[in-house]
Amino acid sequence: MTGELTGDEALTLASTARAEQALKRFSAVDEAVRRKAAKPVLALWKQHWAASFSASANRPKPPKIRDEEALRIAMLATATPSELKPYHFHILPQRLDLVETVRALKPGWIDRYVADLIETSAHFVARVAPLWRAGLCTRPESDSLILGYYAHGSGARLAQEEPLFATKDIWRFFEVEGGGDLSLAAVDKYTAAEHQWGTLIVRMCRSGRLDRARLLDASLSALERDFGQFRAGWYSRLHTALDPTLEEMAGRAGTYLRLLASPVPPTVSFALNALKKLDKAGKLDEGALLAEIAPALQARQKTAAKDALQLVAAVAKRSPARAAEAGRLAATALINEAVDVQKRALDTVEQLGVVDDAEVAATLSAHGDAVLPSLQPRLRAMTGESQPAPEPAPQPQAPLAPPEPAAPDPVAPAGSTDEAIALFLEALETCRDPIAVERAVDGIARFGTAAREHETKLSPVAKRARQLLNRAVECETQLGLAALGAAWVEGGDIEAALSRHLPQRHHRGISKGTVTAVFHRRNDDICALLSEGHAGPMLSAPTDRSGSVAPGALVDRMLACRAARRALPVQDLALALMRLRPDGRAAALARLDPQDETERAVAYALRAPVKPEGRAVPWVAAWAARSPGTAAPEIVKLVGREIAGAGVPARLGLRISRDTHDQYAWCVVQLDVQPTPTEANTRFASSLFHLPIHNVHSQPHPCGTTFEDIAWASTVWPGNSEPFFAGAIATLDTYQKLTDHHCLAFLEPLFIPGAPCGPMGQAMLGFYLASEDRSITGMTVDAITHLVAAGRLSADAFAAQTWPFVSVGPLPLSRWVRAFREIATASPGHAAFVCGAMAGLLRFPPDQIPRDLGAMLELLYELHYASGTRLEDPDAQACLRGVKGSGKAGKYARKLLEERTQ
Repeated sequence: MTGELTGDEALTLASTARAEQALKRFSAVDEAVRRKAAKPVLALWKQHWAASFSASANRPKPPKIRDEEALRIAMLATATPSELKPYHFHILPQRLDLVETVRALKPGWIDRYVADLIETSAHFVARVAPLWRAGLCTRPESDSLILGYYAHGSGARLAQEEPLFATKDIWRFFEVEGGGDLSLAAVDKYTAAEHQWGTLIVRMCRSGRLDRARLLDASLSALERDFGQFRAGWYSRLHTALDPTLEEMAGRAGTYLRLLASPVPPTVSFALNALKKLDKAGKLDEGALLAEIAPALQARQKTAAKDALQLVAAVAKRSPARAAEAGRLAATALINEAVDVQKRALDTVEQLGVVDDAEVAATLSAHGDAVLPSLQPRLRAMTGESQPAPEPAPQPQAPLAPPEPAAPDPVAPAGSTDEAIALFLEALETCRDPIAVERAVDGIARFGTAAREHETKLSPVAKRARQLLNRAVECETQLGLAALGAAWVEGGDIEAALSRHLPQRHHRGISKGTVTAVFHRRNDDICALLSEGHAGPMLSAPTDRSGSVAPGALVDRMLACRAARRALPVQDLALALMRLRPDGRAAALARLDPQDETERAVAYALRAPVKPEGRAVPWVAAWAARSPGTAAPEIVKLVGREIAGAGVPARLGLRISRDTHDQYAWCVVQLDVQPTPTEANTRFASSLFHLPIHNVHSQPHPCGTTFEDIAWASTVWPGNSEPFFAGAIATLDTYQKLTDHHCLAFLEPLFIPGAPCGPMGQAMLGFYLASEDRSITGMTVDAITHLVAAGRLSADAFAAQTWPFVSVGPLPLSRWVRAFREIATASPGHAAFVCGAMAGLLRFPPDQIPRDLGAMLELLYELHYASGTRLEDPDAQACLRGVKGSGKAGKYARKLLEERTQ
């Protein structure tokens, strides 16, 4: 190829030619010549890209292009791999054949581009595979190539068309784990059985296309790689589907034994099943078994531990010389917390007749602390230890003595302009701490005017605020801070800052349906303060870490405004009143001589005999601070209608039910609010909390959908947390597991000293214990442990609020039992709380006894046994009398009813 190509001609081809014409012209020119014409083509592409895909508020107008395919051809002809890389597959021709395009252009960089593309996403493997089959590029051998097979749809087509699939690639299936939707387990889970990868591989093996011995070895080798549990299961299922013979299994006994140490419980169970078959057939080396079986004996899963004990007993029965060794191993199974495993371990030691062996006795004694109370007498009899003197224990319903309540830590405001700027920049980056956010906004109120005199100091604020606004961040608190920062530097209000910088397709103005609307409204007051050149403390700035405002501090701030002849900002004042602490109000009122409407609203909040007047916003907030549980006709008259949380106490109720789809069932929570919420609820901070939620997860939650927004919402009305906790219940999806779960923010207020926990808070705790997300259940356990120790949570009240979630059925009782077991270990008082709570949950009618009740009754029995008490609750006793059968539930029901604990 020869000839010349100018930048102007390349630009003309890219913008006005048809794709076929552009390909013909570019392919007639050497690549080096084409490269010299790249600059205008790349500029045109970037303009086209920015107009089509950018979220920036300053998007350029789209350029005039006759055929977008011609522009792609021009980019492939002139650009380098580094210039093409940011645009991934978008640069590939959509209409023209990819193979013919590359064959015509002969780009020297195609190997690098293809490798980079499939590293970006394995879904592109099938798209570019024709290139290496045609000999136009080198086939990449990275893991991404194998992940391309795991892709839905295109992966199966790739296997049919790729020549190396059966001889090379398929064996890497056992080395490349994948993740997310790109794994063998994920693909087969949502694929019909006849089209699954497992079915295909078994079929290929039976037809002789794949070596059977190699497949068996490879599937076990994959299980030794410690893949994640979900993905590892695919390989154990494949191995089982290959149906190995006893001879084939015997040749791999060493691998099965090594798999007993796997951290994946189903893999351990899979290995044990294989070893049991080999042991039954007499094809298992007894010495090797005893040398490797310890991890399975100490597994948390009781089925695995019991199977391992069965194998140990079988070995000792056949080889009496190994009885003592087997007995020492069996004793280590006492580490399992399940009573039937511990009982089986003691049975095994006794049956082996090695109780008198010194090493066996020492092993039993070493595990004595882990043995459940009901088995302690038997263990002591076996080891010859004396019975310890009984210790007095609290009764199941005995409350813990609460410690003296500690005051929350005070909050120090910014002390200088530099500190205010630093606090604001820090809050812009991470606004998880709502108190830090409030300190940052208060710093602007105090030093924002002075900071404007130093433009260089504010340049980082301007730059970062604009970046966040252009990105249209999801967190409304962060978005509001960014808008406030832009308004601080540029002037104007929050709405103007959003209009200037937020991408128009995302800009909806200030949110009116979430509690962060209060944040925006208050921040507008700060903007107005700056516009007027005023400076001073923010009225609503928290005075302590609970988010509350001390009445005396609020009066001080008001008097400072009065002295500066500055009117009280209404939204800032309303939030300050919502945050007003209950203590110190009389002293604060004595210092206040109200002189206008807003000051009289403050006096009303401080319980002065003042008649509401004028604008409703401050008076509703004052009522919310004064008596949110009592109706105030004078406030309703001012508002003009009955609105929940605006002069009318909201009546909150939960309707708990179950829903099903196919084999799935889940708990449905509906929050009922009376009076019925309407659009008018968005007018006031206190009524915003009462907007309806029906745990439809696509529906915005009034407190927000991010951790940061919920955390800030928790500070709006700290004196009345019930609507906040009610929203928490309707927000949680118990099946959802997240890296950083937003619902954790609902739990944090419970750790504030003296924070209230009413019926909705108790219901939230009960419901959150049933979450599948361990971060949620772990923090809930911590919260309950804290509240019980502080005397702020009773077993009866907690059980009454938790019962509706337990009774509907779809949530496994095992989740509550696991949490109760952890709480009970904190102290005897916590164990008594757990006894009382579980007794309060035993309200099942005889025909609705859950199948998984046994674990709860076992724990209840062990706790009563340890404390020397009996189950006295008559309703719980009536429930237990309805438990029939010889299973665990029936066994422990009879124990709780008939046996007097020691």
